[in-house]
Amino acid sequence: MNLLASSDVISVERRFLVIAGIRYRRDTIYRVLTKAYYLLFAFSMPFLWVGMPIYAQNATATPFVPPINAGQADIVNAYLTAANLSPLVGDIIEVHIIIEAPPGVQLANLPEFPADDIFAVLETGDITRETRADGVTVYSRILEMIIWLPGQHLTPEMPVTFTYNGVTMSNPVKSLFFTVPSVLETAPDRSLRPFAPPIELPYISPLWLIPLIVVLGSIVFILRRVLRRRNGRIAGIIGGTPAQIAIAELEDLKTQSLPVSTIYLLVADKLRGYLQVVHQINAAELTTAELNQLLKQHNSFPEPLRKGLQQVLEQADLVKFARFEPEPDAGVRLVNYAIRWLQAIEKQP
Repeated sequence: MNLLASSDVISVERRFLVIAGIRYRRDTIYRVLTKAYYLLFAFSMPFLWVGMPIYAQNATATPFVPPINAGQADIVNAYLTAANLSPLVGDIIEVHIIIEAPPGVQLANLPEFPADDIFAVLETGDITRETRADGVTVYSRILEMIIWLPGQHLTPEMPVTFTYNGVTMSNPVKSLFFTVPSVLETAPDRSLRPFAPPIELPYISPLWLIPLIVVLGSIVFILRRVLRRRNGRIAGIIGGTPAQIAIAELEDLKTQSLPVSTIYLLVADKLRGYLQVVHQINAAELTTAELNQLLKQHNSFPEPLRKGLQQVLEQADLVKFARFEPEPDAGVRLVNYAIRWLQAIEKQP
């Protein structure tokens, strides 16, 4: 009997432990699930808050007049309306400020729309007042404005102050939500807005053009005459005999302001160039003595002309090699002598 009693006690204890273990596991699972739910809820709250859409006020909704209770500040219904809530940048928008005041309410002022970098008020209309059949007085004003930046914009806060039963209160005006597209895809006219202001250009009377044309024409005419005369002179020089070409070049030296020593060297070069062309000798590479001896052998000139050429070349050698400084007017005399020498050569048969 004692053994049976002890075995019964053991079986009862085992059943109790099994039931207690099941309840413990069930409670543990419930606590784990509860903690997981709270963690999931806390983790998802920021995403739910960011993803909540912003709803604009319905611009055409029928305003609601709340019951008149003393001490309440929402007895005046103030809101904004606009026909176009998706304007383009630079479009003129008509915004209506509506204030509905029940009987016994005195408005202290009508709210003014604050201008900022986004909303620009162009014109503010007059205040109109109308009393409805239910005794509510409706105040309205039309504003013409422009939104300069694309994106989503909410109108700024505007308070309306009024007095009811001797108590001064203030109500905010319900805002409007505008969506301004950044690309002018829906606009029939895709020109840039706003238009740039006109640029004032200086006005020039056509009468000033007449003397300007006369002056320019005179300058062109004078230049053509000078160039034509110069070209004719060059053509005449090129088309003449070697002696005539050399004489023309020597005459040109007299018109230039050159040092006397330079004129001496140039006169000698012109004469040597003439001899090289006429007698086919390399006069530029020969010394004065060698050139004089060669001319004497060939009997190219009469003796007086050959000695006159020798004197001119020897004076140029003195200036070039001995650094001889002639008198200031000696250059012109040498040029004239070289011209007469060439003219005399030209007359030879």
